[in-house]
Amino acid sequence: MTTLYLIRHGTTDANANGIFQGVLDLPLNELGLRQAEALGKRFENIELDALYCTPLTRTRQTAEGLRGSKELPILVEPGIIEVDGGLMEAKKIAVIEAEFPGLMEVFKTDLPNFQAPGGESTRDVYNRVTSALTRIVAENAGKTIACISHGFAIQTFLWYAKGLPFEEMQQEILRNTAVCKFVFDTAGGLQIEYINDDRHLSDDLKCEQPPEFRVEKQKAEGRA
Repeated sequence: MTTLYLIRHGTTDANANGIFQGVLDLPLNELGLRQAEALGKRFENIELDALYCTPLTRTRQTAEGLRGSKELPILVEPGIIEVDGGLMEAKKIAVIEAEFPGLMEVFKTDLPNFQAPGGESTRDVYNRVTSALTRIVAENAGKTIACISHGFAIQTFLWYAKGLPFEEMQQEILRNTAVCKFVFDTAGGLQIEYINDDRHLSDDLKCEQPPEFRVEKQKAEGRA
């Protein structure tokens, strides 16, 4: 049995202010650092064999918070990096809507057909992330792994894990430092234990999704 914890990074100023971040390399803000610390307390008594992050600072800082006092190297995996937003990056949603009419509506309601101008499509991210994570799981068979990634990247893997057709993919808003847990058996079966679980965050550590990004309120699914 192989266990994978897939976790979104902590909050950045771009997250808090409704700015499309993509592969823009921004650090965690003060709230994000406190979220990462809380994540570390959640994982304090969970034995990990491997810990991965993306090349971006916000995932590295979140991984450091999760690791806490554990003597565990943080491995960088480019395959689980966020969607390359191209010309959308570093812009508020209102600016994107003005420059690319209809694009954010596709992003919110027709995700399989989303294509960032000058960047990646949903299909690009889906193929890249599922390939990277299935490889990581295969390389760590029988172990417990944690991967710090990004909201868009994680939701593509969630759709894969659910076994649903790519063409029917819908937005699944992942909260900052929310944890998704997957269990893989030796026969290749995949079970979702829970998704979008941020129970380690007190109310004052939660960052509400800016209304520009909001599709519908998501609830954590599953059990402890």
